[in-house]
Amino acid sequence: MLGGLPVHPAANGFEPERSIVTNARPHEGQAVVVKMDLRDFFPSTSADRVHEYFRAIGYDQGSTALLVRLCTHANGLPQGAPTSPKLSNLVNARLDARLDGLARHVGANYTRYADDMTFSFEEDDRQAVQNLIRSVKFIVADEGYELHQHRKLQIRRRHGRQMVTGLVVNDGVSLPRSTRRWLRAVEHRQAKTGQSTLTPAQLQGWRALANMVQAQEEA
Repeated sequence: MLGGLPVHPAANGFEPERSIVTNARPHEGQAVVVKMDLRDFFPSTSADRVHEYFRAIGYDQGSTALLVRLCTHANGLPQGAPTSPKLSNLVNARLDARLDGLARHVGANYTRYADDMTFSFEEDDRQAVQNLIRSVKFIVADEGYELHQHRKLQIRRRHGRQMVTGLVVNDGVSLPRSTRRWLRAVEHRQAKTGQSTLTPAQLQGWRALANMVQAQEEA
C-alpha cells in the first residue's frame, strides 16, 4: 500500500535504490559538512500528522481512522514497526521540502536518512552555517520535532574527517580507512588460518556493505 507512494528526493533512508551512499554523495568534497539529529524521531512523528497525510492522499474519514490505529502507537510511529520507516518519509515530505528549500537559499546541499539530517557548503562561510542552524531549529520545531543539541550537532571542515551516515566524504565516498583495514585483516586471517572473529553471516554482511559502497560510488 505504501511502497509506491512518492517521497522527497532528499529522503534516502528506507527507499528502493537509495542508501547510505546516495545520502552521502551530495556532500563529498565540500568545505563544510553540518550534521543534525532529530530527537525521538519515530515517536515524535505524531498520529495527527499520519491522519493528515492519509486524508490528504484521498482516504475517507473511516478508512483513515483505521489506518492510523494500525500504524501508530502512543500517539506516534512505533519504533521497529514495518510501516514506520516509509510513513516517516511520506509524512515528512513537507519537512524535507522546507529544509531543501532553505539549503538551496543559502547555497547548501541537504539530505536526510531517518533522523539524521546533513547539510554541506561549498564555501566555508561561518555566518551562513550559523544562520542555517538557527533556521533548521525553527523549521523542525514547526514540524513537531526537536533537535539534539551539542553532541549530535556536528560541524566538520575539510581539514578534518567529514563523515555522513558512516561514510567518509572528504574525497569521494568510502568506508573509513580503519574499517577497510580491519576488514582486510579479518579476511586475511580467515584465509590463512580458517579462523575469524566474525560469523560467516557477519563477514558476508561486511563484504556486501563494502562492495555496495564501492559499486554505488563508481556508478
